Amino acid sequence: MLQGPATDLGIEAAHMLRMRDRMYRLMSEWTGKTPEQIHRDFDRNKWLFAEEAVEYGCADRVLDRAPDTIRRVEDSAPDEKE
Repeated sequence: MLQGPATDLGIEAAHMLRMRDRMYRLMSEWTGKTPEQIHRDFDRNKWLFAEEAVEYGCADRVLDRAPDTIRRVEDSAPDEKE
């Protein structure tokens, strides 16, 4: 929810639109779809399951589990000595 003077709301709204347009351009580059197509598809909230994201071009593939190269956070944390 945006709150504040009208000028602040206008500035915030303009910033949000710039960010949306930038995101659409990046998605266009990644997916090979036109920015106009991205805008039509994502003008409203669009939720994709993992397989749908791959089909659309937002993801390369679906992983069944984390790769072995990713360690658990506590495994990589430095030892704390008291």
